[in-house]
Amino acid sequence: MDVSKETITITFGECAENHIGMQQLGKRNERGLSVRDLQLFQESCQEAGFTCEFINLNGKLPADIEQADSAAVLVVRGGWRLFDLDPDVTFATLKEVTWDTKMWSQKHGRVTNKLARHNICVANFRQVADFEQKKGSVHSFDDLPDLKTAKESFELLFRQLWEPEDKFPELFAEGNRYYDASKCGLGFHGDSERRIVVAARFGASMKIVFKWYYRHETVGDISVINLHHGDIYFMSEKAVGTDWKKSSIYTLRHAAGASKYIGTL
Repeated sequence: MDVSKETITITFGECAENHIGMQQLGKRNERGLSVRDLQLFQESCQEAGFTCEFINLNGKLPADIEQADSAAVLVVRGGWRLFDLDPDVTFATLKEVTWDTKMWSQKHGRVTNKLARHNICVANFRQVADFEQKKGSVHSFDDLPDLKTAKESFELLFRQLWEPEDKFPELFAEGNRYYDASKCGLGFHGDSERRIVVAARFGASMKIVFKWYYRHETVGDISVINLHHGDIYFMSEKAVGTDWKKSSIYTLRHAAGASKYIGTL
C-alpha cells in the first residue's frame, strides 16, 4: 500500500475531543500509566518477538536537574500486529470514514475550517457533527472493528497490570488525520484533558517530539521519535503533559508533523 502522503494517528485515552473547546467524551482519570507500566509491557512485547524502544525523556534534561518527575515513552515497532490486526487494512478503512474538516474555534468564536489536520472521535455511540453546538463527528467502535479490538485489548492489558482499586477506565479514541504529512501537524502542547495516552500510527512516517519546560522556558534537549506505519506507542503520565500549564514545575509538551509545527531539528 502507498502510505507516502498522509498520516493518521489514533489516540486511545480516557477522554477524547475533536478540538480544544469542543465537546469532551469521558473524563480525566485520577492516574495515568506509570514508567513501570511501560517497562512491564515492553517485556511482554519483546517476549512476543516485537522490537521495542524505551525512551527515557529525563535523559534530555541537564544532569544537575533532579526534581523533575520521571517520564518515558514506549514504542512498539509494528505493534498493531500484536492484536492480529493488519495496519494496511486499518489504514484503508480509516481513510473511508467521514472526517471533520471544520471545528468550533474558541479563538474566533465561530465555525472555521480545519487546516492543520482533520479529526474524528470514536466511542460506543454515533454522533453527527453540529459545529455550532461545539460537537464533532463521533463514530462507533462497532463500525470500526479493528479499533474496537485494540481498545478492548488495551483495557484488558492494563486492568491486569493495575491494582483493582486503581480502576483502569473505559477508553475512547481520537483521530488526527494529517492529510498531507509534509504540511500538516500539531504544535507543542500537553494533553490537559487526559492522563492516559496509547496511540497507533498509520500511513507516512512522522516524527513526534518532546520538550521540557520550566517557568515558560525550554530546558535541555529535544527528544525526537520517528513513528512508522503500524507502530504503537505509550506515554507515561508525566509525558502526556496533563500538567503542562504549571510553570513552577518541570513539565513536558509534545508536537508532531511538519517543521512548521515541530521546528527545525
